[in-house]
Amino acid sequence: MTTIYGLFINGNYVYIGQTRRTLKERNREHKSNCYNKNKCSYEYSKYKKIRNELKIDKDQYYDRVKIQQIYSNVPDNYAGIMEDFIINLYRDFGYELLNENQGVNYSICIHKKQKVMCIICDGSQVCIHKRQIQYCKDCNGTSVCIHKKQRRTCEVCSPVICNVCDKTYSKSYIKRHMKRH
Repeated sequence: MTTIYGLFINGNYVYIGQTRRTLKERNREHKSNCYNKNKCSYEYSKYKKIRNELKIDKDQYYDRVKIQQIYSNVPDNYAGIMEDFIINLYRDFGYELLNENQGVNYSICIHKKQKVMCIICDGSQVCIHKRQIQYCKDCNGTSVCIHKKQRRTCEVCSPVICNVCDKTYSKSYIKRHMKRH
């Protein structure tokens, strides 16, 4: 089940979102995204407004930026539609929401996968070999090592030594191996 929430600053909603986590965890992630320059969402308009226009520094974040539940227990398959409805409703009420996307951004395809990753829908992250680009050996995907294996399954690129038998295994295989001891 999903919760629809709003970020509330100085008596105004500035962002409407959805989460399956607790509001406390989600707000902690917003703070991290806002002040960590290494995060790809660091430059989002809501975080720029918090840092630059409202001059809220990291130590003041929890005192000034409140997270507030709007709806709870929204079914997951309905959450995007509900979020979209709430965003439009609050904008009609005059709130200047800084959402980067609408709630229904059509990112989930009819196959219940992320559209960009769906092979059947020919998503943007699908290569000419009809594989997800990151895992395609022929396209040298980011998850493929120089030995043409998935990095996590390669004993050379992701070595883990068993502390019982001193043999080398890959990261993904070591757990299965340890169950045998």
